[in-house]
Amino acid sequence: MLLRFANELSGCISFMDDHIYHFAARYMPFSLSHIAILKDGNLIFFRAISCENSKDTLEDVINYVGKNMQYDDELAIEGRLRDYRKYGEYYTVDDKVIRCAEIEKRRR
Repeated sequence: MLLRFANELSGCISFMDDHIYHFAARYMPFSLSHIAILKDGNLIFFRAISCENSKDTLEDVINYVGKNMQYDDELAIEGRLRDYRKYGEYYTVDDKVIRCAEIEKRRR
């Protein structure tokens, strides 16, 4: 399953080959989004894709998946990747500190 929503805090993650995982802190100002993909036993990370000046971007993730993975419905997979923020729970408070320019833009 791609970008499966899970909210259980069992303390362990069992990665499955050819699956894509979204990680972020639940507290919005610190929720720099990271994507992990297990491919042929290797864990590939794309870090802080939600930040404007990050080395990794969402387009990098989409390009990697398009070139290295095969799914029956590639357009649906790309759509789920583009909507990765829907696969999680976040909360905000009235905070004066923003850790990422992209998050600051969303708050406006």
